[in-house]
Amino acid sequence: MLNNYLFLECAEKMSVQKLIWQCSPYNFYKLQIQDSIIEKIVSLQVKSLPDLLQSSSIIGSAIQETETVSDTSLGSSLSAIDSMASFLWNATQAKDVVKIPLVTQSAENLGFCLNSLLKAGAVIASGDVHSDLEEKGKQLVMRSIDILSLVGDAVLALRVPDEEMISIETTGLTMTLGRHSLDKLVALKIGDKDAGFFLPAEKKALESNGTQRTSFVDTQVCILYQATDDDHPEGHKLYLLLTFLRSLV
Repeated sequence: MLNNYLFLECAEKMSVQKLIWQCSPYNFYKLQIQDSIIEKIVSLQVKSLPDLLQSSSIIGSAIQETETVSDTSLGSSLSAIDSMASFLWNATQAKDVVKIPLVTQSAENLGFCLNSLLKAGAVIASGDVHSDLEEKGKQLVMRSIDILSLVGDAVLALRVPDEEMISIETTGLTMTLGRHSLDKLVALKIGDKDAGFFLPAEKKALESNGTQRTSFVDTQVCILYQATDDDHPEGHKLYLLLTFLRSLV
């Protein structure tokens, strides 16, 4: 049995799918072996941002092909990503700007994992109406959305108002994050070059939402899309736009 360090090294140097093939070259018990490998990965404790980067990268690789991942592995992966997002948030509370590169990379990795979980949840939820599977899919989507918002909060915790908005980009998902002073909110465009929206041009419309009592407002726009491939040569298809605005004192 590999110890934790050697296991992570092995899983990082080859894709999880290759690791599964090494364990079962003739496709016997492939799903069980994949579950076992994912269970091993998610059970490893994250004690630092480098740990988070390594583990989240491997989990992202393991669940990327969601159609081959069991419900059990999806659930354990979601719990692990939830814990990592909380760890990332806590790591930013000391406001140590030296950590910005690691925090940004961690957010990218977690976003990649959450993109897979969101899509898997949407597929599960699109099954039989009013079935247990539909409810499981909805819960997977809703928890993933909440975690995605927490990841955005962690990135923004190290930002100052009116810095240029930051874009976290992974395969199939883009997060555009910003921290804004009240004067900059009027007619502000939130989003990326392909999708987004403008805040009201009237300052009174913004103040009516209680923003006049806050120091700044955080904005998050998360865009999920399907990348161009042989089956979709027309380009990216935007199919979900999530928006979070949070006033902070």
